[in-house]
Amino acid sequence: ARLERQGFLTNAQAQAVDTGQIFKFFASPPGRRLREADHVLREFKFSLLRPAGDYFPGTGDDLLLLQGVIDCAAEHGGKWTVIDYKTDRVTAETVQTRGEFYRSQVQAYADALTEITGKPVEQTVLYFLQPGIAVTF
Repeated sequence: ARLERQGFLTNAQAQAVDTGQIFKFFASPPGRRLREADHVLREFKFSLLRPAGDYFPGTGDDLLLLQGVIDCAAEHGGKWTVIDYKTDRVTAETVQTRGEFYRSQVQAYADALTEITGKPVEQTVLYFLQPGIAVTF
């Protein structure tokens, strides 16, 4: 309602928001970590050069331009938790397999965040909005 009043959302967009999903996320372990964080980054855009061999073995000394947007990162005691939200519709039976599909993406985000901030990433989390399940690496 506040976002609608401030003009960030139209009435139709506000009506489409599933507040139950939002509540479920903030009640989950990654949501609690986010609420208790010392520092939070949202929609953190980055670009940096990384050794291509970090992602494609056998490519030698070539450099790779790594660009991305980290959905959310929460800092606790000098260590980061990277949280990436996914809209894939998964089930309890398929969530791990789908999580593995995205594992290299969140690892690249973790590598970038560590290089940029100089602080280690303690964990990465994929949070599947449907049905509200987290996969942690």
